[in-house]
Amino acid sequence: MVKTGKGSGFVTDFIGGGVLIHGTILNGNQVETVLGTLAGERPPQCGNTCKVEVLLRPDDFVHAEASAMQAEVVHKAFRGADILYTLMLAGGQKVLSLVSSHHNHAYGEMIGIRIEADHVVVFPCTAA
Repeated sequence: MVKTGKGSGFVTDFIGGGVLIHGTILNGNQVETVLGTLAGERPPQCGNTCKVEVLLRPDDFVHAEASAMQAEVVHKAFRGADILYTLMLAGGQKVLSLVSSHHNHAYGEMIGIRIEADHVVVFPCTAA
């Protein structure tokens, strides 16, 4: 389990897999993150510029060789037909990605990924 945010770690533990990415609410239901702008349901108590955490699951990160977004393989766990990768982005952020075992990458290898999140869950940041 990779937990990157504070305060909502219970959520990632409860769900059983995912990462919390820091973000800021923009106008509407847009959240600016280190991964770009994502669409997610704005928490009712959050206005514009509210600091939030975005829950992203391993299946939200898709293997995409040609993608400009590159990540380093820092850990992998075989899960039958899939491999659960822990990947480190350029800024040091770790994410999880569930990839077909046909794509067996080595530790330290850079791979392309893209986000395909059907449902982005957003939580207001809590005090440290």
